[in-house]
Amino acid sequence: MVVKSDSAFVLSVHPYRETSATVALFTLGEGLKRAVAKGARRPKSKLTAALSPLNEVTVQFYESERGSMATLAEADLLRSALPLAIKLPDPFLLHYLPEAVLTFVQEGESSPVLYRLLRACLDGLERGLPPLQVKAYFDFWLLRSNGTLPPWRRCSCGAPATHWDPRALKARCARHAPGAPPFPDGLLDLLAAFRSRPLGEVPPPDAAPDLYRWLLGTFCDLQTHFLGKPLKSYALNRP
Repeated sequence: MVVKSDSAFVLSVHPYRETSATVALFTLGEGLKRAVAKGARRPKSKLTAALSPLNEVTVQFYESERGSMATLAEADLLRSALPLAIKLPDPFLLHYLPEAVLTFVQEGESSPVLYRLLRACLDGLERGLPPLQVKAYFDFWLLRSNGTLPPWRRCSCGAPATHWDPRALKARCARHAPGAPPFPDGLLDLLAAFRSRPLGEVPPPDAAPDLYRWLLGTFCDLQTHFLGKPLKSYALNRP
């Protein structure tokens, strides 16, 4: 039985038996990892302070050869999400970000790009970036890495795309999207900025609030179509 060490974000914590908890971790080296934290709910447990959603921690865990759930041996807090929870006026993103990672990241598959993305988004929120900007940037890269983000510049016929088909959830040229609305002004430029710039350098929502709202709604539709249902956190707030 080999003990492994890694950095990780805590995604969820649920009671398990009388004094323990089951924990979903987004590790840097192995992606999504589920583990039992024995005794984590005891009042004097050293794990209690570390195991809170969106905390970044260093963990030690081991797995049995039978392939059952890992066992969490240690968790040391690197960065707490508590100051952010106090700072943000709306808790939606603090529920949405861990649920989205937990839903879209494959268990046991390393995803360092998404790990750095989550860290960048939390850093941006701590620096006071608008939540709409953070969520749109996060959604863009989440869908892109998952292969769910459709091509935006070209219609399937090869012509430049100018319209969005909300039924097919695809970008189309005017000839292949009769009755569909044209792209909002600035859409392709904003998507290009998401693709090429760090989060803090993309145009903020106050420059184009309607465009951001349209894009966030479209990203939500793409997620819902892929999953077959909306994420539970959208019950708190549909952007």
